[in-house]
Amino acid sequence: MTFTVNDIFREYKYAFLKKYGPGLLPEKLATLNALVACRTPDLGYRIQKCDCCGTEVTLLNSCRNRHCPLCQNTKREAWLLARKSELPPVPYFHVVFTVPHILKQIFFNNKSFMYSLLFKAVADTLFFLLRDPKYLGADPGFIATLHTWGQTMIHHPHLHCLVPAGGLSADHKSWIPIKYNDYLMPVKVISKKFSEIFSNLLLERFLDKNQAQLNFNDKNQYLNNPEKFQNFIESLKNRKWVVYSQKPADNPNAVVNYLGRYVYRVAIANSRIQKVENGRVLFTYKDYRDDKQKTLDLTALEFMRRFLLHALPAGFQKIRYYGFLANNQKKSACAAIRKSIGWTLDASKSALDFINAQESPLAASADFFKDDKLNKCPQCEKGRLFTTIVVLPTRYICVFKTIKTKYFDDPRFKRGP
Repeated sequence: MTFTVNDIFREYKYAFLKKYGPGLLPEKLATLNALVACRTPDLGYRIQKCDCCGTEVTLLNSCRNRHCPLCQNTKREAWLLARKSELPPVPYFHVVFTVPHILKQIFFNNKSFMYSLLFKAVADTLFFLLRDPKYLGADPGFIATLHTWGQTMIHHPHLHCLVPAGGLSADHKSWIPIKYNDYLMPVKVISKKFSEIFSNLLLERFLDKNQAQLNFNDKNQYLNNPEKFQNFIESLKNRKWVVYSQKPADNPNAVVNYLGRYVYRVAIANSRIQKVENGRVLFTYKDYRDDKQKTLDLTALEFMRRFLLHALPAGFQKIRYYGFLANNQKKSACAAIRKSIGWTLDASKSALDFINAQESPLAASADFFKDDKLNKCPQCEKGRLFTTIVVLPTRYICVFKTIKTKYFDDPRFKRGP
């Protein structure tokens, strides 16, 4: 028997709300409701019929919430198509930036602020070092994606970065390859510069009266004192800041596939859940201290609490692009790189159309706006399936009426329960 995160949320939703509901943040409540409704009639569905044998198939809509394990495959495929068509065919480094454990509570109490600070510190670190002629001496480009969890779903913020082994010259006309074959630069150099930049940025934002005030819990209330906060910042620089850099892979598609598993990963994959029984959840995790697979037994409510720790604030961008891979530079930069290294860009219109369709704000339950896909019938394997009825989710009716009113004249479309 297989178990999913969604099953756990559906079964224990009301018990969870009874215990944690009053203090639940909006993003956590939205995630909970999305996971409960995903692939159920509550979100609407389509009925397709075979034109040969008459077999009917019901297709339930997905929530497409970015924290839902069931909804990440389509997004991942769309992301992979886009990246494979635009990333230069050069080696790539996978670099991971983590922060000291002592910052964990400050991150947790100031998520948007601290996560944004983490992105900026990592970007400033890579730009500063890679523009140095000692390491690259060129303008780099890279992709960064935020993860906030460890193997047991505890709060553990860190960034995964995909860094091409080269960059554009100062005039942005030629490609300059990395100086070393096996590594981007010494990780001790990256770690030292990262800790310095992050600490200075945090102190600068704390002292800037125009910046939002940091929230400290009872244990960290003493940090509201500027002098004590500055001492805290100095102590940070003496701590261990772990940076991991993997050897580059020559095949960019292989690297993109590898990073794709990280970009749209959620706190736990359904495949790791072993058992859900008597209000408890048993799942596997990797203990990096001894590099062994182990199991952890939690109550269902604790499992849900830990999972929702990683619900990001609304509108927060967990994937960001920098340098020549940023949206405002990508087009001209790719043209310069193609000319410099003789690279042929392979971006088919159909792939881009697919990506745009998947990223549409209405795609969550508006699959029926696209033309019917004539899929082969699973029963007779001769006929084709075509849509006969679409049942709309009630909560999207107002959106559909505003944007696609013509569909309400079609007798196939029914109002959801």
